[in-house]
Amino acid sequence: MTIQVLLDESRALAAAPALLQSVYQMPAPLPPGSEYVPALTYPFAPNLPVTVWSIGTLEAFYQPVVGNRLVTGLLWMTDKAVVTQCANPPKL
Repeated sequence: MTIQVLLDESRALAAAPALLQSVYQMPAPLPPGSEYVPALTYPFAPNLPVTVWSIGTLEAFYQPVVGNRLVTGLLWMTDKAVVTQCANPPKL
């Protein structure tokens, strides 16, 4: 239902959100401060910006990571339809 991708952007030729948007063919991210409610609770660092995409049943979040030489960014991608199905299992 959710994947987490750890990124090393130390040699990136552009900003990570722009590259991710291009690679995954996502629309423009939601504006900062939008009232979007994620399908899951993600462990975001409270003091760092988060880039949010919502495309149909897919939601994606990017957040930079500071203080780590190997991992400089995190990408989370979730299928919201699967989250809804798992939250409401059928009763037997």
